[in-house]
Amino acid sequence: MHVLFYGGEDDSAPNSQNGSLACKFLLVSSDGCLYLLFGSLAEFPYHAGLLDRFCKEQQIASSWVKRPDLLEIFDENCEVRGGGYLELDPVLRTVCVSGQSTAYGEFRQGEINRILSGHPMFSEFTWTVE
Repeated sequence: MHVLFYGGEDDSAPNSQNGSLACKFLLVSSDGCLYLLFGSLAEFPYHAGLLDRFCKEQQIASSWVKRPDLLEIFDENCEVRGGGYLELDPVLRTVCVSGQSTAYGEFRQGEINRILSGHPMFSEFTWTVE
């Protein structure tokens, strides 16, 4: 499993001294690997923006169905597995996952639980899924 934070110019791990960071997220399965993609609401008001960035980086064939809301993937080894909202507070060391993507549907709770409990980025965080 991989976690990709899209946070601007350097895409370094999210770090805020002023409280929480409100994000959109998507779960994507590609070639048998599960990815958690997330980025701030300010930069990614639509889930499709995250998917577009991922597809460009991974060289996955895709096309806009309706920009900026819906991107279609043409690679049969890649599947969007839902999305929602992720609020990350690096000061309090908490993550709250909620909601669902209008374009890509509801995320699978078991998959998000596996990432939050198993990925080193979240090892010192407590998390909730609503």
